[in-house]
Amino acid sequence: MPDDQEADFSRTISDPPRGWPWSWVDPRQYCNNPNMPNGMVAASKILADILPIMRGLLSLEEEAFPICKYVFPGLTNYGGFGGSASYLSDRSGYAVAVEASSSIQILLALFRLMAEPSTFTSLKSVRQLELKVPLGLPLLPKGGGSEFGWIGHQNIKAPALAEDSKLMGNLRLLHSHALTYLFLHEIAHVIEGHIEFCRETKYKALQMRRQKREEFLGKELQPLEFLADQRALYLGALHILHSLWENPSIERKHEAAIEHLTLFGIAVGIVSLLYEHYSGHSYSHPPASHRALYIQAAVHIDLPQFKLSDAEIQSALNDGIEQASHGWDSLGWPRNQDLPNDVDSFLAPLMDVSSRCVRPQNPPMLSLT
Repeated sequence: MPDDQEADFSRTISDPPRGWPWSWVDPRQYCNNPNMPNGMVAASKILADILPIMRGLLSLEEEAFPICKYVFPGLTNYGGFGGSASYLSDRSGYAVAVEASSSIQILLALFRLMAEPSTFTSLKSVRQLELKVPLGLPLLPKGGGSEFGWIGHQNIKAPALAEDSKLMGNLRLLHSHALTYLFLHEIAHVIEGHIEFCRETKYKALQMRRQKREEFLGKELQPLEFLADQRALYLGALHILHSLWENPSIERKHEAAIEHLTLFGIAVGIVSLLYEHYSGHSYSHPPASHRALYIQAAVHIDLPQFKLSDAEIQSALNDGIEQASHGWDSLGWPRNQDLPNDVDSFLAPLMDVSSRCVRPQNPPMLSLT
């Protein structure tokens, strides 16, 4: 990689790296703007904090995954919810981005989930008031539109939360964990060779008739989402546990680890549910219930250096994901609850696709030299 592109990695977040393929957002422009709603300011501050964390995490992972040296994180402003991963325009590296409005969408969900008295009771010190009117979840418009959608009930007015410092502290952690997971999911697509696999798959599909092409793409590409979840969970757990073990002020590290991994699981569950609703009938993003099943059946995170067993890590993450689903159901928000009849048959095509993905050591431009 040229020296000037290396230098871009440590620059401020005001400018995109050379070859950035999408729009670019500097969240700091909203942080101190008195004309911005409080929710947007809070969402922007979290984004401004997350970007340097992602850059630092990529640096830490270079030894295990050398391709991380060529990955550049950023934010886009196309509306809606989600993230993207692709090559830089000159193929000298990779771009991973989270849609900036995802931060607001996550906040909208968290405030309403926290307002329901029966949800996340261990994260609150004050019982919230019973809801007089069922809450709906507003969905931000995609592509610069102005029409909000919603999930569940049409009452999308923001709820009033009873004052609770514990609740607000955990809400901020969940918000941060959810955005971190969105980034890690896109980084995982790069690490696991999904960008190359996706490009080759779409090339193969070019000459197919439309129906056959859609079926082929769905069969080949949807497994990538499960596989990216697996790597993102590992990276997220590693990041959380490393931060806890490096903090000398935390004495009861085992208890803190279980608590934070459970919070991370809640964040993962919420992100999965939001993806489900924003994807609609797209072949790319599977239902949240299928993601949860895959995590329960196939994801094993072995981090013995932190004195936690695989079973303890798995249990904490699964507990958090289940809490997110329970909260969603408690508010009457719809979700796909269908599950495959046979787990082995469900897992087999995912393992097949995994075996055909090749982790890149260098970006395409450098691989040619």
